[in-house]
Amino acid sequence: MARSAGLEDALASLLDERPSRRGRRRLLASEQALSLLDLRAAATTSVDEKQLAKHLSDDGDPWLIVATSRLSAGLVRAVRRAPPSLLIVAGDASAAERERLDALSSEGVPTLGPNAALHVGEGEGLRCAGNPDELAGLLRSTPPCKIALAPTPAWLLSWLDAPALSDAPPIGYVTRDGLNADWPRWVRDREDDHALVPLGVEQVELTPFEPALERVAAAHALERLTGPVFPAPRVLGLILDPPPSTHAPSNEDLSMWHQARRALPLTGGVAGMSQPEHDVALAVPTAAFLAQRARLRRRVALDSLAAPQDPNDPLLDADCDLDRCVEVLAACGEALSEHEGKVVLRRAGIQCTRQAVAASASGAVQFADKIGYPVVLKPVSPDLRRKKDAGLVLLDLVNAAAVRRGHANILATVRALPTRPRVDGVMVAEQVPAGLDLRCGMTRSAAGVPIFFGHAQTQEMYSEPVLAAGPLSDRDALLLANSVITSLRLPQLRRDSDPSVRALAKFFARLDALVAHSGRRITHVEVAPLRLLDAERGFIALDARIEQEPHVDGL
Repeated sequence: MARSAGLEDALASLLDERPSRRGRRRLLASEQALSLLDLRAAATTSVDEKQLAKHLSDDGDPWLIVATSRLSAGLVRAVRRAPPSLLIVAGDASAAERERLDALSSEGVPTLGPNAALHVGEGEGLRCAGNPDELAGLLRSTPPCKIALAPTPAWLLSWLDAPALSDAPPIGYVTRDGLNADWPRWVRDREDDHALVPLGVEQVELTPFEPALERVAAAHALERLTGPVFPAPRVLGLILDPPPSTHAPSNEDLSMWHQARRALPLTGGVAGMSQPEHDVALAVPTAAFLAQRARLRRRVALDSLAAPQDPNDPLLDADCDLDRCVEVLAACGEALSEHEGKVVLRRAGIQCTRQAVAASASGAVQFADKIGYPVVLKPVSPDLRRKKDAGLVLLDLVNAAAVRRGHANILATVRALPTRPRVDGVMVAEQVPAGLDLRCGMTRSAAGVPIFFGHAQTQEMYSEPVLAAGPLSDRDALLLANSVITSLRLPQLRRDSDPSVRALAKFFARLDALVAHSGRRITHVEVAPLRLLDAERGFIALDARIEQEPHVDGL
């Protein structure tokens, strides 16, 4: 993660914790900007707005911080000659001023604003928001903090890593433009002690080299314990540091709570949401309701990490053969058939359905007899991706006669398709017991980073895909699996029949090992469905698609 010594100096000067570097003064500000900012920094020099550019140009040494309410062309030239560690634009900005500010930012000058708000206090940590009004709400709703700023800048991580802020949880909002590939690494280092809510996160196609993949994965990293959080200041304040209750909730508070459960039945139906937690104050019942859901998810995730792990049941399969996986990939084309993909996954320790490819109806019957009934039939073709939608997946074939009829029906259906897809045979596969069907896998970002994903397979139980940037540690795999399962709209099941977080974590850990061992060769893996069974049986891949880079000499 890139670090900026200049920005850390600017933070230190604002907090007045250590002297600035030799030859650098602290804060040069226009009088108009100081009237808009809540600053008490030492060694502040204030001048009239019209004299700011001249003062900056005439001074021999650069300043750590320059604050202005207007960004004139002359001031821009002066900033370019002596770039400060931080440029603050406290006032509104015209279209021309915004263009100048964007240009300075693109040239590497850290900027805050326009309409910047900056508050220096006596507490711990940092508060950040999208605009001054949001920031004021955070300051009213959360404990006192060392420093608060709005709008949230793209360089925020440089300050969060600084010693002055590293020991206290930050709270606030990270806008879309401020999300980047460094956030997942920061979250891993911080052990998730924060309440930073990503804003403006778009839905993204899970296809290789999609430009927004890393940004969305960064947002999901911030949410990996709590899930999506409603962006209200009171909610954020109640997630990390809820005030203790001094008395039982009133009937009016309980009425508001139950009305929230009715308005949000999926949230209200979750175990633990029927009543407010007895030790948390209900100053604003609706905010307490939303915050309690986030705290419950955080608690469940942390409990899954704290659960004792059986050393005889590791996430990675000791018997996997990743070298053989690479050999199979090298012998295949850019898009592997389902059968080829399952061979690769099985070698990586990912359990797949037992299956064989038959060239004739009699061959299909022979394989079905060996696998055991009931079986599933589907065509093997690199040209067919949505076989089930096309009526090409036949289930519950319970005897030889049904297999012969199914084989003939599949070939007839394929021949009738206008695209005339190539068929390399008919796959005979075991039929797996019912379970929870997910769509899981990995796809490459535009920068080549592996992005792992998982969500519900069926439209009746659709959920937003949960993303996580690789490589995945065991902790990352467990948290990703927990996020996928807790995001599903599941009915309240018996505890012994709930989907196994550890079973899904095994899938992600083994897929991560395969992706890492094969270098940048694999561009996309999609297992749909991946069926979660009980904790004893784990998971099984029913269908799989793998794509890889075109072969070149030397691979």
